[in-house]
Amino acid sequence: MSRHDRDEHYVIDICDQVLGIAASKQHLFPFLIGDPGKRGFCRRVPADAFYAPLRLAVEYRERQHSEPVAFMDRRQT
Repeated sequence: MSRHDRDEHYVIDICDQVLGIAASKQHLFPFLIGDPGKRGFCRRVPADAFYAPLRLAVEYRERQHSEPVAFMDRRQT
């Protein structure tokens, strides 16, 4: 399954149609940052979609929001 076949993209495409504008997908905000990595740097965390004219950010409910995912749960935050 390619990245674009995922449910997230399907749902965001529907949002685009309903809202009548295209989202900025995987949008990076300067204030939304993750934990420091091995080198001590923090990376910005993308929101799944952002509709700038509406000031609306969308985060699709993926697995890491409801079940353990090793990559996301490697340290307590």
